[in-house]
Amino acid sequence: MLQSLQMPRELLAAGSSALEVAGYEIEQRALPFRLRRHVEQIWALGAAQSARLTALFPNRPAADRPMISFLVALDGETGQRHLAALLESFRRQPAHLAELLLVVPPDLPQGAARFLEREIGPARARANIVRIAPSRHDPLPSIATALEAASGEWIARLGPRDTLAPHAVACILGDLHAHPQHAFLYTDAVVAASGGSYVDLLLKPGFDPVLLSGMDYVNPLALFRRERLCRLGGWKEEVSDPVADYDLVLRYTTGLAAEEICHLPYPALVWQRPTTPPSRRDIRKSRALVAAHYRPSLGPLRAAAAPRAFARTRLRLEQESLPKVSVIIPSRDSRRLIGKLLHGLRNRTDYPDLEMIVVDNGSKDAKVLRQYGRIAERDPRFRFEIREAPFNYSTMVNRGAALATGEHLLLLNNDIEITQRDWLREMVACLAFPGTGVVGARLLYPDRRLQHAGVIAGLRDLAGHWFCRAESGAEGVMGRLRLRNSMSAVTGACMLISRDCWQRVGPFDDQAFPVAYNDVDFCLRSRAQGFGVVWTPFATLIHHESASRSAPEVAGDHARFAREKRALKERHATERFEDPSFNPWYGRHSLFPRIDTDRELPGGRSFMGFDALAQP
Repeated sequence: MLQSLQMPRELLAAGSSALEVAGYEIEQRALPFRLRRHVEQIWALGAAQSARLTALFPNRPAADRPMISFLVALDGETGQRHLAALLESFRRQPAHLAELLLVVPPDLPQGAARFLEREIGPARARANIVRIAPSRHDPLPSIATALEAASGEWIARLGPRDTLAPHAVACILGDLHAHPQHAFLYTDAVVAASGGSYVDLLLKPGFDPVLLSGMDYVNPLALFRRERLCRLGGWKEEVSDPVADYDLVLRYTTGLAAEEICHLPYPALVWQRPTTPPSRRDIRKSRALVAAHYRPSLGPLRAAAAPRAFARTRLRLEQESLPKVSVIIPSRDSRRLIGKLLHGLRNRTDYPDLEMIVVDNGSKDAKVLRQYGRIAERDPRFRFEIREAPFNYSTMVNRGAALATGEHLLLLNNDIEITQRDWLREMVACLAFPGTGVVGARLLYPDRRLQHAGVIAGLRDLAGHWFCRAESGAEGVMGRLRLRNSMSAVTGACMLISRDCWQRVGPFDDQAFPVAYNDVDFCLRSRAQGFGVVWTPFATLIHHESASRSAPEVAGDHARFAREKRALKERHATERFEDPSFNPWYGRHSLFPRIDTDRELPGGRSFMGFDALAQP
């Protein structure tokens, strides 16, 4: 995850960005030494939760207690060392609040089998550790067999080389007690090498069906309500591991409301990552099941390999008739930039139905005016409107929207360079994800470093482009820069908006946000209205950022910029905003995700809802 980031080899020219990148590189080099400290600091919070959980269930009969059943299918390579670590981690959990069911295969190594006899045989039987052995009627016991035998209200599956983190059960049950509406819960995880040393942390985002369409980022560790799990048929026998877990998550979460799904940011599992990449057969099955799962909601599609990804999938959405898109381009003068953009839209964009609307706030360059006239004569899809006025980006966007006749609106800066023919098809296709109202693209600087991969609300108490200035090949945390993600906001430099979203949420606020943060404000208002915001890496453009207009600090408009920052904080409480696409263990003052286990939410609250636990 963190180690896989490909950071710039050279420091940035000057300013805080250079310090930020330098600091991140230092963090990367120190990660192996700091990781255990980070993990232990998070686990220390679980100790307090364990004490509170004991107070919640004082001497209650088992029938009144929530119960988790952990199912583990052992295999022919499960050794005594693995079993000892698993059993020890389970026995350190609060007694009688969970059970462990071990599916024992006939080919379990003799050493491991003898160890099991000693540890959970008749002489040392424990009510909360159950061995499921072969029988005459079931010579090959399976996870389905274990599910039938489970008594817990909640079911989770562990791997034979996984171990539970300290206080895992306490943290999970504490959340489920505080939030009885939850029907599905998943946690963060520690990644361990085969020798047991910690090598990474899987710090996951909030639940995101869009990201889930590209990879199973939820596992490990996921918990399911037993009743719903059994009703859906549990793990499908015809789908082999590891695809079986992915298949179950897709089926189980379909139809659940957002408030029924919980991401618990506690690394409750120590997971030993597989040492071999997935087989071609598993990759094919993964793509097939994703295509089959999303086809009813997204329409015709096919699944293909994503760049530099193994079992992740890239969906190419195909539509027979594509809706008309109105491209709104705020501009003034800048002949070279606007000429290159219009050429790219007319000649390099493979989209059958679009109109181009240049909203000009007072061009004086005669060559630009002649350029507008020539294009309008030759291309009926092009229109322009010139109105002398001070620069107000929001006003110009609203003017363009009033002129637009398309089913969708695309806001596009005049300093965008088009290099990919199918970029607009991809963006429009993303609107097919249920509830999506806004789509953003992957933007690169001219030197091919990353300029935009989505906006994290709350960064630096306002909002920021995460991974800004990373190399174009950077994969990001958990490979997310290579896959579609739901985000809280995307930049208005290239923002596709559905007509329905615009009519219910718009227009842009040209009073509070004339220049800066108007795109963030619109996206956050869209989310508040129930619209999703999606960022896609499969639409990549070049952004000559601020090439036609200087930054507010350079222009000297400090007072206006300060007002816009204040307005964003007042309207959206960005100083306290916890972006679901950004794991809460990451610090808020760096554009590059860095673990900060010392931070707290405003008011001293913890991340895991411990303060919400009601006393019995």
